[in-house]
Amino acid sequence: MLAISACATTADDLTHSGFQTPTNAGAIATSLTSSQRGSDINATGDGYAYAVGVGSNNNFYGYAGIVPTTTVSVPLSGSSATWNGSYELARITGISLSGNTLYGTTSVNGGALSLTANFNTGTLIGSNAYLTVNGTFAGSNLSGSVVYRGLPGALTGLVGATGAVGAFHGNGAADLYAGGFMVGAP
Repeated sequence: MLAISACATTADDLTHSGFQTPTNAGAIATSLTSSQRGSDINATGDGYAYAVGVGSNNNFYGYAGIVPTTTVSVPLSGSSATWNGSYELARITGISLSGNTLYGTTSVNGGALSLTANFNTGTLIGSNAYLTVNGTFAGSNLSGSVVYRGLPGALTGLVGATGAVGAFHGNGAADLYAGGFMVGAP
């Protein structure tokens, strides 16, 4: 359980998330205390990293990004592919503000994920019980949205002929998350 001193009128004023480029080794450079961090990087250097925790101003933050060494092959044209893989994220849940103290609980969650790339329409979509991915891509650049346990978030990443890597984040008054996925063989 995290408990920090804060000055705001609602917990929503104290949660923030965004994209940040990690190091090649998969570290988010932002200084966060009481943090949960992670990454997934394959043998060729493709992957993502994420972190959630307490910032210097006693707010809750979540960051995710694609590792700079990530490369994908040129996407196919005129076909579609379904890739299996996994996702992982860190989250802060049960966020509440009582007096001047902000509370929340950190955890790391993940699971299997299957996504379908349609190279005709430039879409990457799929879901499991907790995570829904709704992405679009032009060339290999992926953008779009995700929903994790009902909380919407933003998506970035890369799509190639044989796989995709994505990073995502989202925040609300009671929940915050940051994470990523790797499907197929990017």
